[in-house]
Amino acid sequence: MSTKPFHINADLGEGYAIEEALMPYLDSCNIACGGHSGDRNTIKEVVALAQKYQVKIGAHPSYPDKENFGRKEMKLSDTELYHSLSDQIELLLDELSPTVLHHVKPHGALYHSCANDITSASIFLEVIKVLCPKAIVVTLPKSVLEKLAHTHGIAVWREAFIDRAYLSSGQLVPRSHPKGVLQEIQALYNQFYYLVQKQKVMTLDKTWIELKANTLCIHGDHPNSVENLKTMLHLFQKKHLPNE
Repeated sequence: MSTKPFHINADLGEGYAIEEALMPYLDSCNIACGGHSGDRNTIKEVVALAQKYQVKIGAHPSYPDKENFGRKEMKLSDTELYHSLSDQIELLLDELSPTVLHHVKPHGALYHSCANDITSASIFLEVIKVLCPKAIVVTLPKSVLEKLAHTHGIAVWREAFIDRAYLSSGQLVPRSHPKGVLQEIQALYNQFYYLVQKQKVMTLDKTWIELKANTLCIHGDHPNSVENLKTMLHLFQKKHLPNE
């Protein structure tokens, strides 16, 4: 029996109604827990689906900003950010025990703040240590959050994105850029293939950078995310995985 050389995660519970279709193709999911999207009912629904398909469950907290889908940085006090993150993760933990929670991945602008700002990263980790210290933190490779988590003894998974363009610095191209989000299936597949097989990615300026990741994300809000993922996995299995 072959062991596939990749781990796929997706952000779910964000109002796109793709959970049932996408879940069979995932290894883990990141559930919106009230910050940028989601509520108690959507959390229950996605948790039930994840358990049905034996998909690992993660929390996906955000800045508390549904109006902007958590994609604009908010100037919160340290206390406000701490309590917002605590409330969001606790909302998910109402549906499962901390030992079942596999990981925590910040969303949107908070993802980038935690990756680059030591204050945001520190607050994020303090919440993790109190509520779910065994959970894995998911973040960009070589981020501030990764480095700080290691000093706290918190496990880290490096994440790469199948559907986002990269800068030569290893940072993501902003969504506002016309080429920030990959759209064509061939571009998506090429990025997926090179991340899995070569641990590298071609940047916006056509240079290659090393990018070793523990998990690969496809965004649930990406157009045709379900069909794109199905197609990529089918092509990869056909070309690169032995028959089981």
